[in-house]
Amino acid sequence: MREIKYRGRGINGEWHYGLLTELKRNYMRIEKGHYISNSSGLPFAYHVRPETVGQYTGLKDKNRKEAYHKDIVEFEGFLYSIEWDEKRTGFYLADLVYLDDPDSEEHKIGSCISESLIRGNPFEHPHLLEGRDET
Repeated sequence: MREIKYRGRGINGEWHYGLLTELKRNYMRIEKGHYISNSSGLPFAYHVRPETVGQYTGLKDKNRKEAYHKDIVEFEGFLYSIEWDEKRTGFYLADLVYLDDPDSEEHKIGSCISESLIRGNPFEHPHLLEGRDET
């Protein structure tokens, strides 16, 4: 079973890692929004920008760097973004899919990621996606 954790960029630009909480309305002195916290939870949490939140895939690149949803990965000379497929409840990279079922034929993304390099994410390195066909 893969570890469930998230990454999000705070209002001040720093990255935070841990558990994700979304407050749909103000709670005491805490304003609504997305928060990343450690195991202690609120109030020990960081307010993060919701568009930057990404879940850990449970996989690491060839340098053992953790791969998160929305990361930009270089594999065999091409750049891909790690995305989430809601219908299949799995992460995918181009036409390769990682499902929670490790026996699936489509589990190949695990080896793809382990042979690739994470180049960054679109929030710190938007130039990596320039010229990419966004459909």
